[in-house]
Amino acid sequence: MGASSYRAVVGSIAAIPAAFYGYAFLKSWISLRSMPSASVGIDLDVFSYGIIHAAIAFSLALMALFVREKLLNVIVTAVALACQLACVGITAGALCADACGLVFLQPYLGSAGVVAFSSLWVNLYAKLNPVRATFLNVASIVLAQAFVFVSEDSSTGRMLVILAVLPLLSAGCAFASLRSCPDAGMRVERLGSNRFLPIRAVLFVAACSFAYRVASSELAVLDERYASAIPAVLLLILLLVDTKKFSVASLFRMVFPLMLVGFLLVALLPDFLGRVAGTAFQAGYGAMSIMVVMLVCTVSYGSNTSGYWLFGMLAGTQFLSTSVGSLAGTHVVAVAGEGGYIALCIAAVVAVVLTGFAMMAEKDVFSLWGVGLGKGVQMLGSSQREAGGSSGKEVDGGKDRGAFETSGSIAIRINSLAASHGLTEREVEVVFLAVQGKTNSQIGQDMFISLGTVKAHMSHIYRKLDVHSRKELMALVGVRDAGGSSS
Repeated sequence: MGASSYRAVVGSIAAIPAAFYGYAFLKSWISLRSMPSASVGIDLDVFSYGIIHAAIAFSLALMALFVREKLLNVIVTAVALACQLACVGITAGALCADACGLVFLQPYLGSAGVVAFSSLWVNLYAKLNPVRATFLNVASIVLAQAFVFVSEDSSTGRMLVILAVLPLLSAGCAFASLRSCPDAGMRVERLGSNRFLPIRAVLFVAACSFAYRVASSELAVLDERYASAIPAVLLLILLLVDTKKFSVASLFRMVFPLMLVGFLLVALLPDFLGRVAGTAFQAGYGAMSIMVVMLVCTVSYGSNTSGYWLFGMLAGTQFLSTSVGSLAGTHVVAVAGEGGYIALCIAAVVAVVLTGFAMMAEKDVFSLWGVGLGKGVQMLGSSQREAGGSSGKEVDGGKDRGAFETSGSIAIRINSLAASHGLTEREVEVVFLAVQGKTNSQIGQDMFISLGTVKAHMSHIYRKLDVHSRKELMALVGVRDAGGSSS
């Protein structure tokens, strides 16, 4: 990656407003809420928690189909804040008065607040390019665990104050982010709407979540929350050192072996080695949770699909599968004994392998994994739209020469390349026109620039993407060469 491209990406990351780190306050609240000093002894089992989380996530996904995003943002923020504050209030009442008639609502309110706030933040991150969004996600995880580490020994009173303040800080940051919501400098304006569901990714998440709960999560060297922070630290380092090597594919290659190998070795290795394998297994699950957010942000950014819809479906699948895995493991052990449990573990491993290889079978992780539940994605360079297109007419179903209707996979791929290789917005527009098979002369006419400027843009694009011809550019993006010449 060239120095200028590296500086462009790092500069893009550094330009993120501080308010976007408000996700760390939510993650801190999730961890601190389970501390002994903040507990009233009312807790639900893994199955019940998973069902509640899944129901809320799926509900938000469905709401995204019928409610305008601006209104949904306000509703989700208000509901999440109210639920979390009510949860803390009930906890304080139970701890202080040693009795509270509403204490049974505490876990339900906490779950609703967590899922709602998570959906809001992921939808906010989806407005940024995938590199910036993933940097924010992993940085928030690291910051949250650091805050938890210094706060976990707090007294009961101080812990309750912290738990009451954190939702307010997260909501304040969310409203500040909603007001600014800056686009990434390398983003292309999008038209139309899409209902996209990455089926293979959903199946892989379901298989990994099921396997995670089937296996014992207690056999680990580190606490679960710290083990899940390991991949966040590694990804943060990778992002800062070499952004060119970062992609959903690289994250998937981290998740797959950690989940599979860790799962197999937990039962085979004795004592300390088994706990090390268990830590790797938990780290793999943490990496998968990061991958869920990255998938949502990447697909939403490139295909104009609602972040609420994507996160609701993927996260809902994750929560539901953990519940099913927990129930299945407990039931099989009780009914079929050790032999039945081993058979269930084998089935879980097979499911992870099959769904993992189904994803690996694609040309790259940015391919169209699933099905489009709506129209294709219409792309239009922002500078060209401002100029009114080559003919000064409105876009008409993709017939205008300035509009580009393409599948979600190509849109995602181009946006990802732009984010990771430091393409400017103007250069991205040139790429979109070039992959349609337009000549340099036609590109110049559409963009109202000279032929020499087009050639200069193409030269910069070739250098940044490390390609040497229009044919190689087409192959990199995933489009067959339309046969257009380069002049």
